[in-house]
Amino acid sequence: MSGRSKTPERALFLGQRSTTHLSNGGPMSFHIEKINILSDLYGYSPSFNQICLHQLTINWNGPIVQLKFDLHEFPSKPPAKWGAFNTIQVDLSIFPLSLIRVEKFGEGNICNIAIDKVRDNLFEINVTGDSIADIHGSHIRIEKLSAYLNNP
Repeated sequence: MSGRSKTPERALFLGQRSTTHLSNGGPMSFHIEKINILSDLYGYSPSFNQICLHQLTINWNGPIVQLKFDLHEFPSKPPAKWGAFNTIQVDLSIFPLSLIRVEKFGEGNICNIAIDKVRDNLFEINVTGDSIADIHGSHIRIEKLSAYLNNP
């Protein structure tokens, strides 16, 4: 396998279809609904590392988890209507849930979000950093993308 890890590599939104490699070295593609919104805005797919996690909401109707977070970087060519802003906020939904474990929800909340496809119709979302959570669900969708002026 020359250099391939025995565990799945993290697939952090690498375009509309993301690819991760299994322990046997074969690719496994999966779809994250509306991911093209981010790649169209940035011209590439931004990382979900060093995000600022504002909110983790659990709702029985689904059941569903919604994550609201700021991306670490702002696009170099934002839409004209976002010219005065400096922060992109993403609302991400994971549903229906098969597991949720929240170990802590921190202050400041700088985190990394990693997404793995464990098997057909099962994603594992790991939040690490100031907050720690494991979320398992069948679907992942970007619900909303917005911009605002964040004063440092």
